[in-house]
Amino acid sequence: MGYFFKPAQYIKYRLKAKSRHGVHSPFVYRLVDECLLSRNGGNLDVRLAHYFEHYQLLIPPASTSGDWLSFYKNALAESEPETVILRIPDIHQSPVQHHAWLQLKQQQEVRLSIDLFHFGLLFFNPDFKEQEHFVLKYRP
Repeated sequence: MGYFFKPAQYIKYRLKAKSRHGVHSPFVYRLVDECLLSRNGGNLDVRLAHYFEHYQLLIPPASTSGDWLSFYKNALAESEPETVILRIPDIHQSPVQHHAWLQLKQQQEVRLSIDLFHFGLLFFNPDFKEQEHFVLKYRP
């Protein structure tokens, strides 16, 4: 079962994922259009850091994979949550990591989550009134 987990997750992802034109959030549409699809400015982490220059882009170390909940709580305790973006790697790599991702995005403080298959983004900005979750097409 473990061997087939990631391919099965990828099929589910591709069936659910929307392009920027299927997104009804201006914030997410601009993010896709101006950052994710842009090939200017280096790799994605550099582009994200530049696009969200007034935010803290936090990427948990590989050793926390599957234990992101602890990292997340520590990251929020040490900063102002509305200025934090978490980039969670390998959210569909294994059942443990996928379950941890599902738990994280359901946390009350998370206002917006974006699943890009290879990683996820979590936003905590209280300006987002409703909690929203997006699955977006993205190829690194």
